[in-house]
Amino acid sequence: IAGVRIYYAPRTDLRQIDLALLGSARETIDIAAFILSDRAIMEALASAGRRGVKVRLYLDPDQPALKGGAGRAALVDLLRAPGVQAKVKTGEYLMHLKAYHADRRVLRTGSSNFSVSGGSRQNNDVILIESQDAIAGFVREFDYLWSLPDSQIMRADAIPETGQR
Repeated sequence: IAGVRIYYAPRTDLRQIDLALLGSARETIDIAAFILSDRAIMEALASAGRRGVKVRLYLDPDQPALKGGAGRAALVDLLRAPGVQAKVKTGEYLMHLKAYHADRRVLRTGSSNFSVSGGSRQNNDVILIESQDAIAGFVREFDYLWSLPDSQIMRADAIPETGQR
């Protein structure tokens, strides 16, 4: 039986839902993020890696942090954390997902980016789905994206200093 919970910002701080879920993971997190700029969420992912969770991060290339902008230091710290692997989508199509699974027990999806404004100041939603079929579908799609030839490994030392392009 599937459980579904839906939360709406700004009445609910969606960031707190993400922080709690990421903090509860013990084995794996696969996260596809159109925008990842919230330093607290990046720290939660790095902390998961440090406690032995296997974290795979898949990003759209249009991230301010990837260009040396806002969130660069937090992203560099995340990429240096043990257990964290990251890839960037390149090529023709926009990677617009805002979803992850935590230990294959819950799927988080919805309209909210992983940003302060997306989680607490914009009208967005987060949908939590506890369904093995839904989670398996996301894992299959994530693995497909991860394996695409235009998915490039992201390294901390490849991110330019602020102001560089």
